[in-house]
Order: sequence, then structure tokens, then C-alpha cells
Amino acid sequence: MTAPIDKLPEELLSKIISFLPLKFAISTSVLSKKWENAWKIIPSVCIVYRGDESSAIPITSNMHRLTTEKISTFHLRVDRVPKRDNDVDDCLCFFMMVKPENMVLRFIGSDHEYSFMDEFFDNGSIKRLIVEHPHMKPMPKPVSWCSLRSLALYCPYLPQQALDNILVGCPVMRSLTLHQCEDQLVYFDLREAPSVENLDIDMMYWNHDVSDAAVKIEAPNIRYLRLSIASPCVLVDVSSLKEAKLNISNIRWLTKVEDFLPAMMLKLQNVKKLTFGSTFLDVLSSSLAQVHDFPFPTFKVEDLTLETMILESLLPGIGRLLQNSPALKHLTVDVVKQPEEEADHVPVHSFIHLLRLLNVKTLKTVVIRLGGYVAESEFDNLKRITHEHIGQQNTVSIVLEPRVVVRSFTSLFDDTACPDHGT
Repeated sequence: MTAPIDKLPEELLSKIISFLPLKFAISTSVLSKKWENAWKIIPSVCIVYRGDESSAIPITSNMHRLTTEKISTFHLRVDRVPKRDNDVDDCLCFFMMVKPENMVLRFIGSDHEYSFMDEFFDNGSIKRLIVEHPHMKPMPKPVSWCSLRSLALYCPYLPQQALDNILVGCPVMRSLTLHQCEDQLVYFDLREAPSVENLDIDMMYWNHDVSDAAVKIEAPNIRYLRLSIASPCVLVDVSSLKEAKLNISNIRWLTKVEDFLPAMMLKLQNVKKLTFGSTFLDVLSSSLAQVHDFPFPTFKVEDLTLETMILESLLPGIGRLLQNSPALKHLTVDVVKQPEEEADHVPVHSFIHLLRLLNVKTLKTVVIRLGGYVAESEFDNLKRITHEHIGQQNTVSIVLEPRVVVRSFTSLFDDTACPDHGT
């Protein structure tokens, strides 16, 4: 009797199999005649190394049987670098000859300083690349990724020179993501990379012993900026910016806030869509309290999102943002539940009182996601309070949601999933 899955077209069957690591994809060939060759035409190849030589044997001996013109995505995950770097080199060499458009290279839980072969940095076919490598060695020379459009690097020890080489060697890159950055990157100069429109920077921490200089971002052509900082940061030029998301990743390392925060806020005054995280709002509120003449600009923001806890200490910063946003059309508040030990929390209705600062003449929608912060018994009362402040305006749509908003990392491309199990 034919199983229902055997009735699927061969290409769809191959797509399903491609979500398996290559070793398991090959093993499906014994299931039936229909499955015998399905693994050979998979569009996405996932290879996982656990570090033992035996794990490489079924992979390297079968790679040549793949229909290479079908492969668009290659995902290599190395949990422990094999004793011989050649095992990884052989894989990379093969797939560089295949020329997939998408590549994901992840070195997980290893302190081995694997060095990419020089040929890796000279690739004219790759369009999207993700590299996660906790001990990546410096690049030997400027890269030549002339077709690369999207790049994400999770490399804590990436030196400044490597970033400069990347920007020079990627003439059509539109999206750049740099996560887990440490103190070696201090100047993000994108003036010679006019094609980059999206910039995502997540800094882990800042070592004061290494440098007292602020991180500088000079990117006059970017349209989107996501920035999570752990050090003083200066936005030298972000004059084309349309959307920005800002937070502070590690407040312990942040000093002299008053030296850079006013200038940063001034650079954001023309941005139409803004998102501020709770730690950023905390620092902003503290600065308003400590600096008597804190220069607070009037924003042209039309779409504002606040990811915040309900704390007394945050209310000054939030209130000032609402007051200085006269053109605001859409407000979203994602309430993050604070730790139980937090002492200065305030009732949600006290927070909602801040809505009286909104300009209801321009406002169209208000969405408040409570994230499980309040009991169902309080919800009706909160709706009443909210409508008392701004609900009289027929043009304002109010959404009060007593639910948790689940946020997850979105990959640069959809078909790069590599299961978290053996090869």
C-alpha cells in the first residue's frame, strides 16, 4: 500500500528532506523506491560536525552524488571542530564550487581557532551569508564578495580592519548585521558603502581598559538602524534614517551618558518610526533627573514603540517622549514584566495616565500589550481608564491586549534551519 507522503511530487519531497542534516537525508533513500533519489536534489543542504572523524565519512563520500544545480542554500554547523581542519575545508571547498546563493556557517561551543581558506573570501556567487564564530581569526586580505547583499556576523573578536575590508569588498551589500560585538569595533564608517541600507549592531560589553573613545557610526545612507549599545555611542551621520530601534545591552559598562545621549536624541528627531527598549528608557529617565538643562528635541516620529517595564523610574523618560512627539499617529506599548524583586513598580493605570500627554488630533491608533502583567479582573477597569483619556476621539483606535507577545529571532533568509541534533 502506498503511503500518502509517497504521492507528493519529488521536488516537494526533496524540500521536506532538506530540513534534515545530510547524514539523515541520505538515510531516507532506503524507505522506498520513491525516496531513493529524493535526497540528491535537495535545495538546502545541512551538514553538522560533532568533532569525530566518523561523522565526516558518510558526508564527504556522498556529497558528489548531490545534484549541484539544485542547491541554493548550504548550512554548516560545527559543534566541535574535527581533529583535521581538512574535513571542514573539504566541505567548504565542495560547496564553493557548487556556488549556492545562501550560506550559514556556525562554529558552536568550540575554542578552536579554525581559519577559513583564502578562497572563502573570494566568492562572486554568494548573496546571503551568516557566520557565527567565537574565535574567528583575522581575515588575511580584503574580501571580494561582489554579489553579497546580506551579511550577518556573530564574531566577538572581529577586528576593526576586518570590518573595513568587508565594507570595501561588498559593493552591493544592502544589509549588515554585527552581533556579539566587543570593544575592538569602534568606528562604523559606511560612507564608502552607499548600498548598505539596513544596519543592525548588538554590542556585548565595553572594556574601559582598552579604549575610552565612544563608538562612532557614520552611515549617511542607511534607512534602518537597530542599535543595542554597551558603550558611549555617537551618531555622526544618519541623515537618511527612516526607522530606528535602540536599547542598551549592558548598563554596567555605560558611563558619561550625559556626554552622548542628548546628541543621539537630536540625531533621531527626524526619524519617522522609533522603538525604544526599557533599558534605554531607564537611562533616559535618569539623565533627565540628573541633568537640569537636558536638551530634549521635538520629534517628528509618527510611529512609536516602547518596550518597557512599568516602573516609577521610567515614567519621566516616557512622559517626555510622548510630550515631545506632536506628530505621533501610532503608539505601541509592549509591557515587559519586571523581576519580582523590583521595588519601584507602579500600577498599570498610573502608567496609562501618561496617555493624556498624547496629541489626539494626529493620533490614530494606540496598542498596549500588557504581556500578562495584569490579572483579568483588572482588565475591564484598565479599558475604562484608557478610553477616559483618549477614547472620546472617534478617530482613535485603542487596542488593549492582555497577552504575551512572543518575539523570536528572524533569520536573514527562511530556509536555513539546521536541526539541533546529530549529523
